[in-house]
Amino acid sequence: MSLISPQSNAIDGLVGCKPDTIESRLRETIVKGRLAPGFKLPSERELAERARVGRHAVRQALLSLAKEGLIEFDGKRTRRVASLGSAISPSSSSSMAAGLLDQTVVVVSAADWRKRPHLNSGWDGYTQFEVLQLLEQSDFHVFSLQAGAVDAAAIQRLSDARPAGVLALDGFDQFPKVQSLLDRLRASGVPVVVHSHGARWADVDRAYGDQEAGGYRLARNLVQQQRRKRVLRLWQVHARMPWLDQRDRGIERALREAGLPVLDPVEIRTGGGDTLLGSGTEENIRMLMGYFYDHVRGPDAIDAVMLASDVYAADAAEALRRLGVDPENDVKIAGYDNIETDVNGHAVAPEIVATIDKNNAMLGWTLVDLLNKRIAGELPDTPQERLIEPRLVVGKPRPAVSPES
Repeated sequence: MSLISPQSNAIDGLVGCKPDTIESRLRETIVKGRLAPGFKLPSERELAERARVGRHAVRQALLSLAKEGLIEFDGKRTRRVASLGSAISPSSSSSMAAGLLDQTVVVVSAADWRKRPHLNSGWDGYTQFEVLQLLEQSDFHVFSLQAGAVDAAAIQRLSDARPAGVLALDGFDQFPKVQSLLDRLRASGVPVVVHSHGARWADVDRAYGDQEAGGYRLARNLVQQQRRKRVLRLWQVHARMPWLDQRDRGIERALREAGLPVLDPVEIRTGGGDTLLGSGTEENIRMLMGYFYDHVRGPDAIDAVMLASDVYAADAAEALRRLGVDPENDVKIAGYDNIETDVNGHAVAPEIVATIDKNNAMLGWTLVDLLNKRIAGELPDTPQERLIEPRLVVGKPRPAVSPES
């Protein structure tokens, strides 16, 4: 399944417009979510050149879209795609906005993963690609909303506008105002589907990866195929999250079934953010050496380590080597996520002996399917929960299988 085009490609999609269609094509590009709120539009001259129409036609189209609240002026000549507050502001053609919103699915996400040049199917953000692409092929408009942009005014306006449905993607529940927004919309009867493992959302239609099954399969591989007997869990995470509790349950069950000791997990608190994902910094490697030191010495030395994600494997392998431990034989490394490259495009460590593919493409499809069926009234009144089956990948991470294959 192909990825959504970058926003510049969305503008290039205007090529071939006729003067009387430039307005409708621009409107569709915005309401379908191909241009994110805040995106700076090219100048009139550049738009005219790229669309191959006259500047007068472009100017009239921009004025019309500004009256509808879909674009806004930022200074004298700069135009941007409207923010949520402007797009549905009562002062700017509220009937037009409401008419669009009741045919629109709002997709809430913690970050815009479309801007990541090295994204691959192992990243949680890949689900956003799948969701947006599938919705673009539907009869709904799409409004992409960054979780950090939700404020009290946005909550009120969206509640009043009543969109056709809302999809909240991974990380949304770290934003209290997003939680308030979802509660308001649910109370007003708007279908809401979330990607969350948390008990807070057990009464909402939701889908998420089966981390317990993934942890169990990965630990069984280390025990049975890799012949490991002392397995350390080293979790670099910014907080203790429900998904980690579930993964731990699966790992501990596999170890107990094999009659092996269950070592307490080592948790390293990070500040969050991409800079910590497989950073490769000297500081990170030395920190890991300190955590490993006592675990790789003496008669109770570990012979395997499980990491929160594949992106941490390169630093872990280097830390072990500096301690005189061979990460390919003495202490084998198991990752998670089936990520081929980190956020900078660097390949993950080849020392990984096994990882788990969470099947993010299927997760995206399932979230959209749940929402479509809820909107169409095809689901029972009780909240629906879908667990996405993980896939064990033995050896270094490799491309995932798409839902069509």
